[in-house]
Parts: sequence; structure tokens; C-alpha cells
Amino acid sequence: MSRSSSSRRTSRGSVPGGVVGQARLIRSGDTTGDLAAVKAPTLVINATGDLLVDPANSRVLAAGIPNAEYVEIDAGHVLMAEQPQAWEDAVTGFLAEHGL
Repeated sequence: MSRSSSSRRTSRGSVPGGVVGQARLIRSGDTTGDLAAVKAPTLVINATGDLLVDPANSRVLAAGIPNAEYVEIDAGHVLMAEQPQAWEDAVTGFLAEHGL
């Protein structure tokens, strides 16, 4: 399945108003100053071809959280559907590394 068909299929099943709510949240303000307060082990995952969530923003997020790990997977916005094994490996590896 191509990235675009996977994204279209997933978008059709989205919660009505979900995108609008996300847009409002994004516009509500910059919270990057709060990132340093995060104490929990944190894994930030993004896809190289994500047109909705810029990987550069995810790298900023990971850089702002103490000891966060960043993983970038070759996929589009629906990376769990496009690269399920790579996503699972990243998550299970992170959890094992942190005894979670």
C-alpha cells in the first residue's frame, strides 16, 4: 500500500473535528520552555516523509527534553501502518532499555 493511500484510508476514519482541535492546540502557544521539566523517559518518533509533523519540529522536541531519545523512520504520516515493525522495534527497544 502506498503512503498516500494509507493516509487517505486512515483520514477517512478520523474523529470528526479532530484536525480542527489539533490546529487549535497548536496555535494555543509555545510550550517548548516547559520541556526541560519532563522527568520521564521519553521517546520521540517521527517519519522522514511526514508532511503534517515536520521531523525538524520533532527533533526540537526531543532536544528540549532531558535525555530524550529521537528515532526517525522512513515513512509518511501514518508510520505505524507503513512501517509497523520499525515502529515496534523502536518502542520495545526503548521500553526494554528503560526497564519499562
